[in-house]
Amino acid sequence: MTELKRTGHVRFRDLKPISLPSSWHDLQGPRTGTLELPLRIVWAPGKRIYNVENSVDLHAAYQAILTEGTADDLDRWLNGDLLKQSWLMLHLDPRITELWEARFPELVG
Repeated sequence: MTELKRTGHVRFRDLKPISLPSSWHDLQGPRTGTLELPLRIVWAPGKRIYNVENSVDLHAAYQAILTEGTADDLDRWLNGDLLKQSWLMLHLDPRITELWEARFPELVG
């Protein structure tokens, strides 16, 4: 039974568009260095520059990109190898996880 049928409420997270890349091979973002993410991805006050060689920074950046990014942002900022290595450590909305794992089964497990 869906959440809507149980409560009669529609949650924004269930309506918000989630971007996916066309292909895993499109994820050619940097493997080293820093990412300076735009305000439309990291819109809360605070840190917008992330060192992809630091796992805490990488996870924070990837969570923001996966949640707020467009398909072009995914291609520009995400690196497929780093995403796969980090996948199980990311704190994502279950809907994002389900959509990505359905498209890219290599992320499962």
